[in-house]
Amino acid sequence: LGLARDLREATLAPVLLGLLDAFARAGHEVPPHEARAQRRAAAEQRPRPIGEAKKALDSLPWQAVPVEHVLVSTGLSLGEAMLVLEQLESDGWVSLRAGWIERISRGGAR
Repeated sequence: LGLARDLREATLAPVLLGLLDAFARAGHEVPPHEARAQRRAAAEQRPRPIGEAKKALDSLPWQAVPVEHVLVSTGLSLGEAMLVLEQLESDGWVSLRAGWIERISRGGAR
C-alpha cells in the first residue's frame, strides 16, 4: 500500500480495507444451517434396514452381544440371522467379530 496524501484519505483507508476483509472472509464460511445439513446427511448415508433386518437391528443393545441374542430375540433361524447380520454389516449398521455383534453409531465409528 502507499502513503495517504491527506487526512481524508488516511481516515477512509482502514474502513475500505475493513470492507475488503469482510468480503474475503465471507466466501470461506459455511452458514450454520448448511453445516448442520451436511452433518445430518453424512450421518444418514446408510440405507435404512427394513423387514427382518430392522427387526434384528432393533433387538440389539448398544453393547456387544453373542449371535444367539438375535436368534432368541427375533425367532430367526441361524442361516436367516447370519444373512441379515451380514447385510447389516455391509450397510454399516453392525460389526461382526468372532460370534459377537456390536451396533455401530451414526457416522460409522467402529
